Amino acid sequence: MQIDDALISRLKDGVKTINDQHKKIFDFTTDLFAHCVGDDEEENLYFEAVIGDAAELIKTHFKTEEELMLETKFSFYEYTDHKKEHEEFVCAVNNYIEQFQASRSTNLLMFASYVKWWVIGHIKRHDRKYINYFNRLTEGSGIEKMRV
Repeated sequence: MQIDDALISRLKDGVKTINDQHKKIFDFTTDLFAHCVGDDEEENLYFEAVIGDAAELIKTHFKTEEELMLETKFSFYEYTDHKKEHEEFVCAVNNYIEQFQASRSTNLLMFASYVKWWVIGHIKRHDRKYINYFNRLTEGSGIEKMRV
């Protein structure tokens, strides 16, 4: 694939955005664990206060990744598999939110653990593939190796 300067610039900016979003997601996960204090009322108030913004961060992040994959003509099979993983995670988070709204209670430690291990596994299994692809695509363009 021939890659033009505009796409190289978009990749450079886009991967920085993805990396920044990953950092925010990891910061959120760290904050989740910090609020696992054993006080159900306090944990539930925290969950209620942050979950909406966290869900939006995740949706925005997934959209950013998917747009870059489409723009660079990333493998359709890999893109579809990647997008399916995103959709399953959003569904799981929405289920936690719905359960919380129905019961006004959540298991914050279980939720924090789920988010942490899902994100780590997803980056290792799926995000590495598009980063390797972007690195090959931009080889010789002067862009330093992109890292997730």
